[in-house]
Amino acid sequence: MTVNDAIDGLETLDGKYIFVSGLLSFEFEDHSVSHWPKLERRQSSDVSWCWEHSSLWIDIGSEAFALNEKVLKRWSGKRVVIGGTLSKPVPGYGAGHMSGWPASILATQIELFKKWQRSH
Repeated sequence: MTVNDAIDGLETLDGKYIFVSGLLSFEFEDHSVSHWPKLERRQSSDVSWCWEHSSLWIDIGSEAFALNEKVLKRWSGKRVVIGGTLSKPVPGYGAGHMSGWPASILATQIELFKKWQRSH
């Protein structure tokens, strides 16, 4: 599913394992996946506290799989598929750094989209 689909379905998808595709950002203070194609990204939403309206924060907490940060930094800006558990934030707060995202995904796998597409 797309990032926008995941955000739109957050009420029913909260706590569920999903696969979401989008553009990876793995930089300082920004571990996220953004909606693709870029032309369909939202510039605003009903969520007043977040500034990333078409993006999910990627949780890399202790429950997440062992990330290879060098690889993810190299993949930054590329289209990926992320498998993980979708979570809505505490009401009144966002997810991620400075609560800037409308939801998060606790990733258990990240693959380049082309590689994932070939195997599925």
